[in-house]
Amino acid sequence: MRYGWPLVLLGVLWVLGCAEPPSPGPPTPPISLLTFHYDAARDVVLAHTVSLPTTVPLTAQRYADLLATRADVRYAPAPGLRLSDPVPHVTDGAMTVDYHDVAGLAQFNAVQTEAVLAALEAWCWVPGVGTVSITANGAPLTALGSLVLTDPLTPRYHTYVVQTDTGEVGYLPGSPTPADLDDGLDILRRRDAFTAPAGFQPLLPAGVKLTADPARMTDDFLDVDLQGLLPGTEHLRLAGMILMLTQFPKPHAVRFTFGGVVSSEPFMRTTLDDILTPYALLLPEPTGSLADAETQAALRTAITARLGHTPAYVGPARVWRDWAVLPVKLTPDGVTLLYVLQLRDGGYTVVQGGPNLPVGDLLARQVPRDAIVALRLPGWEQMGLMTMEVAGATPAPPASFHTSTERTTEQP
Repeated sequence: MRYGWPLVLLGVLWVLGCAEPPSPGPPTPPISLLTFHYDAARDVVLAHTVSLPTTVPLTAQRYADLLATRADVRYAPAPGLRLSDPVPHVTDGAMTVDYHDVAGLAQFNAVQTEAVLAALEAWCWVPGVGTVSITANGAPLTALGSLVLTDPLTPRYHTYVVQTDTGEVGYLPGSPTPADLDDGLDILRRRDAFTAPAGFQPLLPAGVKLTADPARMTDDFLDVDLQGLLPGTEHLRLAGMILMLTQFPKPHAVRFTFGGVVSSEPFMRTTLDDILTPYALLLPEPTGSLADAETQAALRTAITARLGHTPAYVGPARVWRDWAVLPVKLTPDGVTLLYVLQLRDGGYTVVQGGPNLPVGDLLARQVPRDAIVALRLPGWEQMGLMTMEVAGATPAPPASFHTSTERTTEQP
């Protein structure tokens, strides 16, 4: 669970803090540390996960000790401005984090204060902790610039958003600020409830219906049904929903169904039929990147061997895990063809190619949905809106997909 901070800068009293002690969490052990970073240029706080060295269940103290080693929970924008060297201590569901190296806290400006709040956010996600106090050399931290803090911290909650191009999930530091779980669900359903920063989007895709009933919540996890969303897609949006819904005192976890169907598709560190906590997330989600020179040369060799001659143009490839997409022109004035290749036995093999790559054909050739999204193949942004005709059946592309080779792709 997560606890946040209401605040009013520039001289007005803003409070900051955490909620009541949680009941025991769900069975999934925490296997990722959760941290946050304020992106001032885009005015959004981005969530990050860090792999733990073990997958066995951890105590709250051990989790907090590992978190204390991270640069993400410190902030030092200038030599005379710093909040560093944190030492956490957990007792009976309450945690005190004492920062031993502090300077210039009263001089923090509004942007720097927001960055500190993002760094402190991670402490309120320590599993099994219900209250968090922040101290500086043993004394309660009562102010950051013009921000007045409470001890222990007072809860405030956030609206999460997603950037699918960069694989990022984060929350808005300002409004809307959901008051409770019911309010959070309402904001999720109403895509027009706020304006997201440039490039970011609401979590719930258009055309998808979210159903959840907090009154029927049992064992501290919430059942959420997403009608119209294809299992195994939109991982970032699902991750954002998990963060947004588990930031409240309850639930501690989410269990998804898709039009009433339980899915066992892989999801980040686990599978979708698991009871999903924030500690099973991988953020930012891996996305395709430009190939390095060695990989680019290997791809050029593979496509030349497949064509039987050297193409007139071979553009920069994008790669993701064992998959790659390569733009090619057979003649200088020809249309751009896209070739999907897979790394097999130390070399790349062409899986599919042409002026258009229908999603249905790619799926039929066993190209993973995640690869389609990560490589930004044509139609990737619609993957999450594909619906199943029959529960458990292989999904078919929606009518909005281009399935004719008449359409040419100008760029990859």
